[in-house]
Amino acid sequence: MPDRIVNASEWTPSKSFCTEYLPSALLLLKEIDSNPEKKKWCSDHTEYTPYKDTFGLEREFQWFIKTSYEEGLVVQDYNDYVGRCTREVYAADPQWVSTLSLEKLLASIALHFRRDYHCNGSLIEESAPSGALLRLFEELQKKTAETNIS
Repeated sequence: MPDRIVNASEWTPSKSFCTEYLPSALLLLKEIDSNPEKKKWCSDHTEYTPYKDTFGLEREFQWFIKTSYEEGLVVQDYNDYVGRCTREVYAADPQWVSTLSLEKLLASIALHFRRDYHCNGSLIEESAPSGALLRLFEELQKKTAETNIS
């Protein structure tokens, strides 16, 4: 499936989003968050130095990044929603995350992916081990369930 490039207000999930993609993405992010060794591996990861992938996380992240773009989660108008909130987006404090509309939530997720594009590896090195992506994806799961998006 090719990348879906959409605006946040136009985003709709694929047929397999709630049954396949989201559970797999949450499993990956929860495994990292709950395992100190995997969290350290992510924090120590760098795109510019060879490293040993003892957990198979590189393959998991390749799937995660590719499929997130295919799902349209990296919305193109993210800056319209979170342009001045980068500090809040990168921290993804649970209380702040819970106040986000679906469009702002998608924009926040997109900002993490766009930062990774410009700062190679930041998704693995910072967004995943900090728990920010996990909190954003958990909120995405709640929002899609609340609105019966499936």
